Amino acid sequence: MSVKTAVIGAEFHSFWVGVEDWTQFQYDFQGRGIVGLLMEPEPCRGGALVNTKVHSGLVGVELEYHETRPALDLDGWEDADLLIVDCPKADLWVIPQGGWGEAIDGIVPGPGTYTVCCRSRGRDAADEDESVNPPVEHYRFDVWPTQPGDTTRTLKQTSLAGAPPMGQ
Repeated sequence: MSVKTAVIGAEFHSFWVGVEDWTQFQYDFQGRGIVGLLMEPEPCRGGALVNTKVHSGLVGVELEYHETRPALDLDGWEDADLLIVDCPKADLWVIPQGGWGEAIDGIVPGPGTYTVCCRSRGRDAADEDESVNPPVEHYRFDVWPTQPGDTTRTLKQTSLAGAPPMGQ
C-alpha cells in the first residue's frame, strides 16, 4: 500500500486515531496531565488521542498500512508509541476532532485487531498557537494486524513536549 498523507487540524492539543466514533469514549482528565504521545480513553482499545503541542492548528500526517509488522525505524523521530485498536467495523480513521483539516479513512482491509505505531517530530519546534501550512509538527502512523508481542506501550520519548511535568 502507498503512503497516505494529510494535513489534520489539532484542537485542544489533540486529534484522534482509532475507530470512527471517537465520541463513545470517556476521558478522565482529573488529576492527570496530558503527557507523552498517546492518551487512551476508557474503555481502552478503541483508539487514542494524539497529543500535539499545537493547541488549534495544523499538523502533518502520513500513514501506511502493512500486511505484517514492519521494521520500525525510530531514528529521526522524537517520540513513538504502540497502540492496540479493536476495529470490529473496519473503521480505523485519523480524524481531526474539531472537524477542520483533512481525515484519513479506508486504512484497514477488514474487521480485526490492529497495531498502530505513532511517531512524532517537531513538537518542540512548533508554536502552541501556530497554524501554518506546511505544518511544523509531523506524525507517522504504521498500521498492521496485531501479532503476538504487540502491546500498547511507549517505544521512545525524547521531546520536551512529551515529558511529564516536574513533580510527576
